[in-house]
Amino acid sequence: NMGVRWEVNPFYWGDKGQISGFNPQNGDLVIPSNFSLTAQPLTPTLYPLFKDRLQLTGQLGLPQSILATEKHDLAPRLGFAWSPEHQNWVIRGAYGIFYVFPDNNTFNSSVGVVPFQASQSTNNNVGAPQLTLGNFFGNGPIVDPTPNPPGNTCAFGFYALSCSTPSLSTTALHLKQTYVNEWNLSVQHQFGSGVSLDVAYVGNNTIHGFRALSVNDPQPGAGSIQPRRP
Repeated sequence: NMGVRWEVNPFYWGDKGQISGFNPQNGDLVIPSNFSLTAQPLTPTLYPLFKDRLQLTGQLGLPQSILATEKHDLAPRLGFAWSPEHQNWVIRGAYGIFYVFPDNNTFNSSVGVVPFQASQSTNNNVGAPQLTLGNFFGNGPIVDPTPNPPGNTCAFGFYALSCSTPSLSTTALHLKQTYVNEWNLSVQHQFGSGVSLDVAYVGNNTIHGFRALSVNDPQPGAGSIQPRRP
């Protein structure tokens, strides 16, 4: 038996555009052009401060899913069974390619992240607390805008609307679908009317597996960490 399966596999869209990608050519974060400013409570505050380091999918000719649909997924199938003249022997074998659609927890949910997340830490004095649950962050801004006018650079070397250095948990702009090669070969022999022996080799390997990598870890060295990041 021989055959081939052709699959057209799209990637997930983010609900209300809550998904992101990374453009390594310029270091910008890529978000869908249709992303919602109201889907997350912090987005209206954070988007104006980081929009100079963001690109929209429409600018790059990308779909709202950021990742383009994979249209060339061919999956052949091959199987055989052969019995020699002595009918108590059978040899079987098979091979196939099987595409694995990525689930929505790829990279520990780092594909489906919202474009903006912010965390803030503060310490309340144990002896004489100055902060209350009603205003625990003391009206401090989550992210500071750059006070300097354009022309004055941030510590990382260029002017930006905010000199904050956010962390990114995102994915590449171009991914291929994961697929698995599977194959087997077996020899079966019948002993009498009630006993048989089956010896088989079964194998598989995965191509284009999804894996989370920390690609911006600093190289070892002295001094400030940020300039040593790729």
